This record gives sequence, C-alpha cells and structure tokens, in this order.
Amino acid sequence: MLDFSKKRTMPLILGDGTKIDLRTPNAKTLNKLTKIGGEPDDYVEACVIILNLNQQGLTFTADEVAEDLGFDEMVILSEAYLSFVADIQNDPNYKSRLAQQMREQTGQSTTTR
Repeated sequence: MLDFSKKRTMPLILGDGTKIDLRTPNAKTLNKLTKIGGEPDDYVEACVIILNLNQQGLTFTADEVAEDLGFDEMVILSEAYLSFVADIQNDPNYKSRLAQQMREQTGQSTTTR
C-alpha cells in the first residue's frame, strides 16, 4: 500500500529554543523557493516560506524573520532546507521504500535476488 501519511521532516531549533519540524513543500512552493534571488529581502521571503511549513502550526512574518535571524542564518537555513528536499528526492532508500509499497499494493513479491 502506498502510504502518504509518513512524511519526512527537518527538525529545527530556533534561537529562542523553540523546536519545530519543517515539512516538505508542495510543487508550487518549491518552484517559488528555487526562483528566489540572492538579495537580503529574497532570503527573508524564502525563510518566511520555509519556517511557515512547520508542523506545529506556528506563523512567522517577514518582520519577525528579518529581526530575529541574521543574514548568515537566513542563507544557512535556505540552503539547508533545499538540501534536505534534494536529499529526499535522491535517497535510494526512499525510492526503495516507495517501490516496495507499490509492489505490496499490487500484490507483487517483495523478495529480491
């Protein structure tokens, strides 16, 4: 059975000690993130989008992000998050689990030779 209820998250501890878990983006959000440029305001926008993908339901504004995160932290967060998403796409174990779930759903054998 293909099970979309099990999703990978990226754990993050904010400067004030708050722990959040970031979900993967949908296609529209990922496209928006990958088109953001390298200006400081662009990084603020990217971090707002990323931080608002948290499972805890917390909301972050551009003013909060600009005030609470240094530019270096915004760059690191943006790059780490996009790397997290890319790692999921490239993870052979993730692809193997997906293939196994699909075989189970169709009743095919899960043994390998």
